[in-house]
Amino acid sequence: MAGSALWILALAAALAVFSYTSWQAAQRAEKFSQRLRHPTVQAILSLCGVMFCAGLALLAHSALALCVWIVLGILFLAQAVFAVRQSVLGG
Repeated sequence: MAGSALWILALAAALAVFSYTSWQAAQRAEKFSQRLRHPTVQAILSLCGVMFCAGLALLAHSALALCVWIVLGILFLAQAVFAVRQSVLGG
């Protein structure tokens, strides 16, 4: 049950980020794709990816599936850390 709630929450959060980013792009007269490249947006979407992978890892029925979701979650976490560092450094 917790696994299902986690991956559904992650997708809902990602959808909210896409919606807010679209609104921001319209307000600033930017392209949506340009706004998506912003490090803060990338970090939040990556954390949504971590949550999604964690939720599906909790639901995995085989060791292989568990390993795949854990590895993918670690990659999303690495991407989030990179985006946060880029945002802090002003990139």
